[in-house]
Amino acid sequence: MGIAIKLEHLSKKLRVKNNIDKDKVIIHLSSCMKKDNNHYDRCSHLDYIKNILFKKGYENIIERSFLAKSVERKKDKDIYKFYA
Repeated sequence: MGIAIKLEHLSKKLRVKNNIDKDKVIIHLSSCMKKDNNHYDRCSHLDYIKNILFKKGYENIIERSFLAKSVERKKDKDIYKFYA
């Protein structure tokens, strides 16, 4: 199934089961899609995906990963181990 069909299904479930409109939904596109890094290049389909999201009525798009507050605290305190 393509992304457009999945978004239609999501929209229907949000509206029917939870009474949530598209303008209340925030979509986080992961950081790895947006940025080049040492593992992969930037996602070549990012603009296409964003275009479909806009066409389907999802306008609250954030181009970075969602991080839980506990993760942000650990990052701030340098608790995570980084391997070279």
